[in-house]
Amino acid sequence: MPAAKTAWYEAIGEATTTARSALRNINTFAKDQQNPDGVYALAEIDPPKPREPLGEPPVPTDLTVTLDTEGRANLRFKGTRHGGTVFTIQRRTTGTDGLTTPWSTITTIAERVFIDGGTPTGVASIAYRVRGERVGGTSAFSSPITLFLGSSGNQDEGQAIQSEAA
Repeated sequence: MPAAKTAWYEAIGEATTTARSALRNINTFAKDQQNPDGVYALAEIDPPKPREPLGEPPVPTDLTVTLDTEGRANLRFKGTRHGGTVFTIQRRTTGTDGLTTPWSTITTIAERVFIDGGTPTGVASIAYRVRGERVGGTSAFSSPITLFLGSSGNQDEGQAIQSEAA
């Protein structure tokens, strides 16, 4: 890169830093005055906009679940952490008898990855769903994702194969 272009980039960087510092100083000064709008008018800049509440976070998306080598369910999803959002994870299971348990909350975390150390065993499937929560509200739960752990009917199939071979 030519020296003149490098010098130009450095000068722009220094000017940006100086301008940000000046704006911080004006804001600090204006907040301590009885007429802050008059300070902004003299400085020929717009006053800061009032902060608006964030509201509820968006529903988490793109859930994936896999089993690791230790038999734990690994849940991953996408969701915003903006505004201090945390995520509540619920789980339900379907037994080999076909009965499904109600949803139960298993944790609330700040990350978008969860390793279920209490992954149930001896069930046909496990389903997870996630919702975002922050001061401005709570999202709806995501669409559930199901991890199938086995299937029923294998014993009958094995018996059918054995009886055909006999």
